[in-house]
Amino acid sequence: RVIEDLPAFVDRAYVVDDGSTDDTWAEITAYAARKNDAHEGRYEDLVVPIQHERNRGVGGAIKTGYQRALAEGVEATAVLGGDDQMD
Repeated sequence: RVIEDLPAFVDRAYVVDDGSTDDTWAEITAYAARKNDAHEGRYEDLVVPIQHERNRGVGGAIKTGYQRALAEGVEATAVLGGDDQMD
């Protein structure tokens, strides 16, 4: 639901699968593909799935997102948990 409910003002979302051992990666890529197909905005893709081969913890996942945003010249960032508790 987090991917589906991204606010319209979001230009880019890095969704990090932090070494999950279930179907999380398949879910992320499926939802990302649907969201990206309907997306028109500053970047070609709104949702960028990133997969860690091994678990690095929440800090590692956040760091990966920040590094990717920095590399792509994103000017402002925010962290949003995957548990859908934030508005």
